[in-house]
Amino acid sequence: MMNTTDMEERSIFSRIFFCFLWFLPFCFVTNSIIGGVVGGLAGTQAHADNYEAAAAVVGPAVQEFFHKNGPFIFGNQILAYAALCLLRWVPGVSKYKRVKEK
Repeated sequence: MMNTTDMEERSIFSRIFFCFLWFLPFCFVTNSIIGGVVGGLAGTQAHADNYEAAAAVVGPAVQEFFHKNGPFIFGNQILAYAALCLLRWVPGVSKYKRVKEK
């Protein structure tokens, strides 16, 4: 266990900056995962015989899903990301900088 007096502390401004900075990739990745799942389910439920017919169903299904559930998804993304920041699992938001061991 390392002594916290030997570790360099991050400024509150850099911690807040990194918290806002990492939110965009977090939203992109979570929206991509949700869109992939919704599109996959829509493509398999279409009972299409070929790829083109299934692909024609996927785009509108994903758009309709995000149009209908977008605010709910965004609110849950904010709550999940806030929890990750409070747990300090997001890079750059911990109070102390990581010290490289020699």
